[in-house]
Amino acid sequence: MKRVLVIIVSLIILGTMPVGDTVAEEQISIEPPQYVRVINKSKKLVVKWNKIPNATYIVYKNGKKLKTLKSTKLSDKKVKLNKTYKYKVATCQTIGGKNVESKKSFQVSARLVNKKSKKVNASKFSKVKAVYSMGINGQITIKANAKASKKNKKKKLFDKKIRWLQTPNDLATISNKGVVTANNNLKTGKVVFYAIAHNGMKKKVTVNVTNQAYPSSYKNLYGVEEEIKPIITTYKKEIQDIVNYFEFIKGPMDISFDIDDEGNLKQSVETELDSKIKDELYNIVHNMPVTITVTKKYIRVERVDKTVYKTERVNAIVYGFARSTYSQCNNEYGGLIEIAPHWYTQFYEYYV
Repeated sequence: MKRVLVIIVSLIILGTMPVGDTVAEEQISIEPPQYVRVINKSKKLVVKWNKIPNATYIVYKNGKKLKTLKSTKLSDKKVKLNKTYKYKVATCQTIGGKNVESKKSFQVSARLVNKKSKKVNASKFSKVKAVYSMGINGQITIKANAKASKKNKKKKLFDKKIRWLQTPNDLATISNKGVVTANNNLKTGKVVFYAIAHNGMKKKVTVNVTNQAYPSSYKNLYGVEEEIKPIITTYKKEIQDIVNYFEFIKGPMDISFDIDDEGNLKQSVETELDSKIKDELYNIVHNMPVTITVTKKYIRVERVDKTVYKTERVNAIVYGFARSTYSQCNNEYGGLIEIAPHWYTQFYEYYV
């Protein structure tokens, strides 16, 4: 008797002993359709959604249950001209002998319109690109505007709101305002988001999350003066390692590097540095020669050359950390030319 009792207790603790016909909480977590859209067609509104295996669907209209069906499309003819109708769809599946309904999908809305309608449904997106890039600890804002069709371009939308749908990933998140923030886990890759208009019309947006300390190439090389060009040619690997070190390993700080009178590496603040980075810093500032300045917003590699006309020429390569903006880097040093994402070059001459 004791043995039987022990087995029963063990089964209950392990969760393998069925109690009545109750379905476990984790078993009844089913998802609603993610891609619901409503379309204005002639004298009806047509609601569509993505298929979910082994499911039926419940369509809600203006908060009330409208219909249960197996297909992924519903035609609603009971609609009036220029009136807004709101729809949601829930998934229904049989689990453990019980019909289980999911949460409702995101709401979509539309109007039945004609040529005389003053306000219409969204038909396309503007001001949004298909592909964006950002740093592995950066942040960008994606602006997406929903617009009417070309034939209705002079008419306004009855609802301009945009929401963002995020696909599962561990690289970045997006806010309701389209602000994409990297998860700062130093991983690179691609993230897909969808801009979705009031009627479910969607626009796929891919964000490439990259380590911008190591750009694949540099552009606008016509703007890079010959005196500073070795920084992104001869010493490209060294400067990229230094940028990566101060952005992601050591962390941004206020420090500058130069060569002292005895030919040694001189730093404005005493701090312990990785030996490899220290060697690369020495190699650059000694051989170019240049001054390397690190701040909390950027790294600046600067070379100053005197001319015969009592002037000094300043050549610089500037890297703005991922969370900094062009304007933040440009406020102190104007006239920057972008040569890669967050990489800039600069040249100016002044009388001494």
